[in-house]
Amino acid sequence: STNNLRILETSFDDSNAEDPLFVSVAQTTISGDTLGAQNILWIALDVTNDSDIDPREVHVGGFFDWDVDPASAQDRGQVIVDSMNTISGINSGDPFYIEILEMHPGASPNSWVGVVPLTANIFYGRRIAISDGEVYPPHMTDADKWEYMTANRDPNPNGDSGTAEDHAQVFGLPPLQISSQGTVRYGFALIAGTSLTDLVDNARLAQQIWIEFGNEIIIYPVLGAEPPAAIIPAAFALAQNYPNPFNPST
Repeated sequence: STNNLRILETSFDDSNAEDPLFVSVAQTTISGDTLGAQNILWIALDVTNDSDIDPREVHVGGFFDWDVDPASAQDRGQVIVDSMNTISGINSGDPFYIEILEMHPGASPNSWVGVVPLTANIFYGRRIAISDGEVYPPHMTDADKWEYMTANRDPNPNGDSGTAEDHAQVFGLPPLQISSQGTVRYGFALIAGTSLTDLVDNARLAQQIWIEFGNEIIIYPVLGAEPPAAIIPAAFALAQNYPNPFNPST
């Protein structure tokens, strides 16, 4: 624990996988009671390309089945695509669009949870997965997971099934190029709020503190149904902060 921040570090690789990708991952997870961020969990994934492929495009994503209403799993959700963030020193100080995965109970909502990307302002692929049709067997094959990480649903890219039922959140971050034996950082945050406005505010704060931690965020100029493939970043920045909870020696 550093400065009231709780830091958990772990690492793993896929060398024992049936079909290994030859990558290793060092994960840093941070939570805390300060900075006004009690409802944020930062997750940084330092991915190393252990193969001889140089460079190599690596995709990273996640899946969260919140069951916000644990008694019935009757959830509603959406991909928020019309919110903006402003961070000093980022994007020349100009506002930039952000995407947020959001979910809440289908009846009498009193809590909102979700995911916001950190190494970029938007996702590469994302959806509110409709469990009965996209998650339950025979779904969630490797091909399904790849589609969910790299493409938005067509049609209805930003919505749920239209009714309260079991939903999940699945996403992929914009891929990065990793040189052989090189390492790059991917990041996202889990967020919560007592209202939709509170959730969005915490998403903005998660990105701001990510920068204060000394990380960077790539700003893509496009938002919405089209993934940011082959889009040149509009801007990115790296700022130093002391102490750096992701690397206490710096």
